[in-house]
Amino acid sequence: MRISVRAAGTGFSLVLAAVGLAAAIVGSTYGFTGEDGRIGPGFLPVVFGGAVALLAVVDVVQRVLRRDRGVTIEDLATDLAASDAEPEVAPEDEPLRNEAGEEVDIFGRTQRQRTRILISVMVGLVGAVLLTPLIGLLLSFTLLMALVAIVLERRPVVPSLIISVVAAAVIWLVFRELLSVPLPTGLLGLI
Repeated sequence: MRISVRAAGTGFSLVLAAVGLAAAIVGSTYGFTGEDGRIGPGFLPVVFGGAVALLAVVDVVQRVLRRDRGVTIEDLATDLAASDAEPEVAPEDEPLRNEAGEEVDIFGRTQRQRTRILISVMVGLVGAVLLTPLIGLLLSFTLLMALVAIVLERRPVVPSLIISVVAAAVIWLVFRELLSVPLPTGLLGLI
């Protein structure tokens, strides 16, 4: 039985659309908004379920309207079997290396540096969570964003601070003002 990748993808997207639609329908029974005008427990399932269903339908339409034959699963299996033989490495597929001969990513970071950054972000995230009861959610995560950009990514200070403050302002505007979701302000009660 020949099943094309396009048919398999279309089937998967149809299932995804059904799941998203079901989430939206069930979520709507929980109430989109509460009695006091705040978002209700059904808000997120309706929004995200609807978005998933809509994007899945768009994917189905694109797959159906595409005119090429597509690649079959047998084609992929044949290609996979051929790739097991002896992979040819094109010069552009060779890994990037620094002056010491270590493999680096497109930003010039070695695996050790990437691991250090990941651990630092995790420690910073724990610190931000611990700071939230004291200085509030927005300030602690603004500090985290600035720390990641300036210290770990070594971005310029002023643009990094501006982006962190703008991101916090957008979060405040969306959640606090538009959706009326209270954000933890901490003991200081600043924001």
